[in-house]
Amino acid sequence: MFRFGRYSEEARPAKSHSIQGLKVLWWLLVAVCVVMIVGCGDSRSRRTNVASQLRCFADDFRANPADLTKLQEIIDVLDHGEYSFDRTYACGELQRLGAIAKPAVPALVRALDCGDRYVEREAPRALGSMGEEARDAVPALIANLRKPKGDARWFTADALGAIGVPALIAIPELEIAAKSDDVFMVESASHALKRLREIQKH
Repeated sequence: MFRFGRYSEEARPAKSHSIQGLKVLWWLLVAVCVVMIVGCGDSRSRRTNVASQLRCFADDFRANPADLTKLQEIIDVLDHGEYSFDRTYACGELQRLGAIAKPAVPALVRALDCGDRYVEREAPRALGSMGEEARDAVPALIANLRKPKGDARWFTADALGAIGVPALIAIPELEIAAKSDDVFMVESASHALKRLREIQKH
């Protein structure tokens, strides 16, 4: 009986410690969940603020294109933004500005090969929106078209078609792309070729 009672007394603290451990683990789990929820809320709030700020920069520049200060703010985000969303949204605002954002062409060319697939996909679209003003980007877009894969190539073909006359030199590469096994690449390249060949006729 003595031995049984002794072991029972020893077992109680062990059981107590086990319950305490579970409680600590539970509160740690709760704390992690709270941090994640707060973090997600903060992320959404931050993204909203960034998007609003970039939109204001674009609107201010559109109102006064002679002052490049606001455009440079967008370019700086594209070049140095900490988050993919910021850089991608900067591309979107440059696309919305179109031809008047021509000073951003070098930054958009850099973005074509920045390693962020979302930015690399949006950069050609921004360049295409500038039409002939993006002529300096044509060599880089042609090089982009030669990449073995990636959905950025689809938008690159679209951009070349939208740039027009300066992109006529891209026709041989677009003809190759139009024979790709990628049906989306074929569609984009074929559409670009149609536009460029129409230009050639005139």
